[in-house]
This record gives sequence, structure tokens and C-alpha cells, in this order.
Amino acid sequence: MIEFPFESYHQIFEELGNLFPNSSEYDKLLDLIASTAEKRSSELSSGKIFLQRGGQKYIKNYIKESLVYFGKAILKLAKDETEYELILALRSLGHAFNNLGLYWASNNCFISANFIAFKLWHQQGKLDYRTFECTKQLAVNELLLGRIPAFLTWYELLNVISSQIEIDESEEEIPTFEMLDAFLSVRLANIDKVEKSLSLLPNVLEQHGLWLSQNTLLFKLGYADNILDDYKQININSLSDLHKHFEIIANQPFRNQMIHETDFISESEISIQSKVLGCSFKYIMERDVELLLAAETFAAFFENYLSTSIKELFPITEQIVIKLVKNSEVALFDFTASDSGSEYIIEINKFSFPRESFSGLWGKMVDFSSRIISNNFFSNDILGHLDNLFKHEELHERLSFVFEHRNFAKNVLGDNPKLFFNEWSRDKKEYTLKGYELVKLKIEESQKNNSKTTKNSFNISRHDENKVVSIIQVKFWDQAKWKGFGPFYAPHIGFGIFLAFENGVAGQAIFDEWTKRFGKEDINDIIKITIVKGVNKNNPYWYKVHISANIQSQSLESREKYLSLAARFHQMTPNNPENMKRIEQMVSLKKKFMFCPAEISNNGKDVEPYFDKAIIKSSIEIKNAWELDINAPESVVILKDDDPIIPPEIMNAPVLEILKRRNNK
Repeated sequence: MIEFPFESYHQIFEELGNLFPNSSEYDKLLDLIASTAEKRSSELSSGKIFLQRGGQKYIKNYIKESLVYFGKAILKLAKDETEYELILALRSLGHAFNNLGLYWASNNCFISANFIAFKLWHQQGKLDYRTFECTKQLAVNELLLGRIPAFLTWYELLNVISSQIEIDESEEEIPTFEMLDAFLSVRLANIDKVEKSLSLLPNVLEQHGLWLSQNTLLFKLGYADNILDDYKQININSLSDLHKHFEIIANQPFRNQMIHETDFISESEISIQSKVLGCSFKYIMERDVELLLAAETFAAFFENYLSTSIKELFPITEQIVIKLVKNSEVALFDFTASDSGSEYIIEINKFSFPRESFSGLWGKMVDFSSRIISNNFFSNDILGHLDNLFKHEELHERLSFVFEHRNFAKNVLGDNPKLFFNEWSRDKKEYTLKGYELVKLKIEESQKNNSKTTKNSFNISRHDENKVVSIIQVKFWDQAKWKGFGPFYAPHIGFGIFLAFENGVAGQAIFDEWTKRFGKEDINDIIKITIVKGVNKNNPYWYKVHISANIQSQSLESREKYLSLAARFHQMTPNNPENMKRIEQMVSLKKKFMFCPAEISNNGKDVEPYFDKAIIKSSIEIKNAWELDINAPESVVILKDDDPIIPPEIMNAPVLEILKRRNNK
């Protein structure tokens, strides 16, 4: 029997991929081809097919989809004979993460690629451009993240590499070292906070040939006279001209790309941050290299894990805080969670484990990530989504190099990487700040992106273009079971409003969380209470209460386009208008009032307020149901079976659009 010429046909199908970069049907066909190629030939064949498909999608700007295929290729290409392809897959994956705003996952990919490239150097005695490109991207990433010591570490390595190999940048618009110096100068020009590290940095910059950055910082510190002569050769002849020059630097486009504030990593307690699906992950630890590398590993893990989940997982928590604590006694790592489910403590010695323990480590990471996801994210079909991640996207392969982050970083940078500023600033000349504050530069307000947003544009958005705003600790609210709402008057306390819960302990925990975040008085009116009346024409005294964060008190960064708001609402069913009259009277007084939790009995007749848990508020908003607009946060209280009161003279009440949408679902 003549053997079927499979190889020729699968090459034809690969070429057709350029015509169908985002066809799900073609992707299924390609997956089948890759599976067949793996059975007939080897994993290398399927790895190369996936790598090529990832490239086809990336070139056409299907970034999230390309990430899936680059990730599926990695382990299959992790062979001696395909190290070139493996490095390419890792670099491509790193760029894909970068394009999605996932910089810790990106760093992990470039460090892994760098490790493999350096391993080839040790074996063959020859460096090539890939080490330069990986190190360059790591330096850029650190400038975006704002970590000065980490940037200096990669910049120093870049200098070493460039002295060993010939780099042709004749076609580059700006040579690498000039570009990095320019980016750093923009960051330094935007610093407003005075800290001791700034006075030691100019000498460090001078030793590394970062002249533009050094001059920028000297100007900010008040040493304009010291540098003016250097600028006269480019027709900057006065201090006012020099000031204008540095204002131009401060307002360069790189300013709007910076992710975090500048960080010298010099305090006794340090932190790194990551934004995933619009939710902020904050990792806190003592200043310790092993804890920092462990934090980077966890950050890379969660960014990688959740990178493709933007349509399937929805955050209900603004910030997840993870504190890392050194403990040399634990085998892998242990973790504990707060009652709210948004704060965790990890005990770990260092994130370096023998390969035979990876199975147990993977189980531990799955347990930890499952806890975080279940407590802080919502999904319509979590089991189906996880099944897709592990079976179709082969997530375990995409994550395969994350566990080696610490070891790869130390192999590239040495056993004692200089990741803290004190390791750079020892015995350096100090430029003490002249005056009481840094020189002020006029910063132009960032231009908001006013382009129209759609469901499709959200689906392809970067993770850092999303922001979740939530004052709702879902775990506590689920336990508390909200049952009532009403006004009260108490001697020596005055007027107030209570939220009544079936579980008073959990209800108090809700207010404890609010007090911890906003204080005993909600000065900025972050907790928004909205009453929507007229929700049922057959029961005119019924109303609904909506509790959420006040989005008017929230500021969006220039890159943020999508805001998601967590809220809870409850329907009250009185048979007379007395309670509403009291509430409206209290609101009309425009005075501060007490807002407190209460426990309500099973029959609803007895209410016990907890006055000691009260928060002082100054506003309640009352709206008519018919006035609600489709885009109003409170529109969620209108359900498809609602029949709101609409005045006869109102012909096209906004609420009708809400009902139309509800009934079309």
C-alpha cells in the first residue's frame, strides 16, 4: 500500500494559515494536523507547527490567541536539537505577554530564553544576538515597571554582552543604549517624591554612562548650574531654556507607558504589583532576594495562568494582597487566607525545588490558585473554562518554565544579583537636594482614549486597560445574607440608616472591612447608597436599595478603558410610605448620619443595630425607577419581570430600554 503523503499536505495547510489567522475551524484542523504529526514523527514536529501558528496570529495582532499557540509549543521544543526554536517560542510568548500588559510573565519568558541562550554560550563558547535582545527587553520591562535596581542589573549585563559581540543597529531609529537612557530620563523627570536614594543615584548613573538620565536627575535635585554648560552647545543658554528642555523630556510618550511609580527597592519592606483581568495583585515581603524572586514567580504564574481568561473570569475584588514570609522549615510553601478571601500569607524559604517535587509543587499551586479564583472571581462556567485551559490550551505546558524562574535568574545574573538599591549606592557621592522639594516640571495631562468601546474591543483588551471597583467582599455578603434596610433615630446618636443581615457577625465583618479601607467616616463618599423607588406599579411603596462603590470618586489612569463595578441590591416591600418618608426627610436635612449593620430575627420583627460598627455618611441618592438609564450602575436592580411606575406624561422612559434588553437575553 502506498503511504499517504501527509508531510506535503500539512505544509500546504500551514501556508493556508496565513489566510485564516483567526478561524476557529482552521485552528481545529491545525490541532489535528499537529497531533497526527506528533504520532507519525515526534513532538518536535507538532511544536514547530504550533510555533508557526502562533506567529501567524501574532503578526495579525491576535495577541491572546497567539499566546495559546506559543505556549503549546514550549515543552515540545524543549530538546537539544530545537533550542533555537525554543528560544524563539519563549521570546514570542514574552512579547505576547508584554502586549497584554502582563510584565512579570513577560520577564519570566525572557529570563528563560536568556538562560538557554547563555547555556549555549557555555557549551559552544560563543554569544549571539539573542542574549542581547532578551536582555534589552528585560531592561525595557523594568523601566516600564519602575524598578531602578533591576533595570541597572540588566543594563550592566547588556553592556557586558555588547562588548563581546558585534551588534548592528544601523537600521534602528535610536540605538539601544541611547533609547534606554532616554526612557530612564523620562521616568526620572516625572519623579515628585523626595527620597534619599535620589541623592545617590547621579553618581551611579555616571558610572554606567547614562548621561541624559544623570543630567535630568541633577536638574531635579537643583544642580542646574552644574550642567548648563553641557547644553550650551545645543543652544540651551539659560536656566529657563534648560527648564523647558527638561519639561519636554518629562512629557515624552514613554511617560504614558510607565506602569508603576519609580521604586528603588530600598525600604525594609518591599512590594511588587501586578494587574490581572483588572484586579490588582500586591505581593509584600521583607527585603530579601529569595522572597523577591519567589514573589516574581507567583506574579508570573498568575499572569500566565489567567492571561487568556478575559472573557471567562470576572474579578469581584479590587485588590488581592499576598504577603510572603521566610520560613526555612517548610518543604514547598504553605499559605493561609484571611476571612475575606482577598488577603493571603505564604510561608516559603526559596522558590527552588528538585524536579522530583514538581508534581507536589504543581498540586500546591493549583490549590492556591483555586482558592484565589473562587474567592475573588466570578465565572458562568468555571469547570468548562478550566477544562479548556488544561485540555485545549495545554496550560501546564505554558507554565512549565515559571517554576524555574528563580534558578534561571540566578544562573544568568549570578548567585548574588543586585536587586536592591543599597547594592548599587555603596560609597557613592551624594548630591544633597537643594531646597525643600524637587524642581517642578509642568506635566501635560494624559490624553484619555475616547475611542468607542465595544464587546469585541473588551475581548481583545490588555489586562491593564481594565479596572475593577469593588467595596463588596463577596464572601462576607454571602455569609451575612442581606435581609433589610431602614432608618432609625437613637438618643445621643441621632439619625441613621441600618443594613440588616441574617448573620450579624458577618454583617459586622462587612463594616469592619469598610472601616479598614475608608475610615470611620466615609469622607470621599466611596460607599454609595442608592434607593430606587417606584419599582412596582402594583405595589407603589416597594423600593430597591443598591450598594456599590461610587464610580465618581474613582480616577482612571490614561490606559484604563473598562471599568467593572461590583454591587449588591435588595428589594424592600413595605405596605405604607412611612419608611420612605423618614428617609427622604433625613436626606433633605443634608446632615451627616450613622450607617451601621444590624442583625434581624428570622421573623423580621426584631432588629439589633451595632452602633459601634457605624460609619459616618453624608449622602444617600434617591432615584425613580423610570429615570434609570441603561448605562447607570443602578440599572442592575431592574429585572425582566419588574413593572416600574412610569408617569403618564412620559412617553419614552429610559427604563424601557433596560427592560427591553433584559427580555431579549
